[in-house]
This record gives sequence, C-alpha cells and structure tokens, in this order.
Amino acid sequence: MYLKETIFLGYDNPIDLRLTVAGQPIDHTTITRAKLVLDATHIIDSVGHAALFTFTDPTKLTMRLGTLGAGVIPVGSYTANVIIYTAAQPNGVVWEPSIDINVVLY
Repeated sequence: MYLKETIFLGYDNPIDLRLTVAGQPIDHTTITRAKLVLDATHIIDSVGHAALFTFTDPTKLTMRLGTLGAGVIPVGSYTANVIIYTAAQPNGVVWEPSIDINVVLY
C-alpha cells in the first residue's frame, strides 16, 4: 500500500489513518501516544502536541498538523513514519508503510 498526504500549513486539514494488523483494524482508542517522524529530523510527538492528535475514535488516528507552522515543519517533501504506543507496546511500534508527505504553504 502506498500512502501520500499533504500538510497545508496554517490549515486544519486532517490526516486520518486507519491502522490494521493482518487486514483487521486495530482499536485506535488503545493508543496512548503517537509520533510522526519526518526523515528522522522533524519529530512531532503527541506528548507536547496533544491537540494535534486524536485517538478517541476506535476506527482511526487523526492528525491535524497544519497549525504547527513552517518553523516546526519546513515546506518540503518528506518520507514519514508513524510510531504508536499502547499499554501493551510501551516502547512503540513503527507502522509500515512509510508515508510520503508534502508540506506546503497554501
């Protein structure tokens, strides 16, 4: 599966991810923390940015990253990984596949 998303700086456009294991969706309400790692240089963590991540819907993880601004995420193209943490996986799980993310000023 190939994923491509756009972060529009200054806007609230969501990125909704439906994470699955063996084709079955996980219960996203079990997520206790999430990180988005952009080329290992820009890390956006739900710890410190809780308002940008939503894991209260059992069917999806939602990220609203456009409000971070260009000072946090510079305009450009990135290969990103999502890391999720649960009580059962306190060290985190790197979710595959990676996501191609374009960050743009609109």
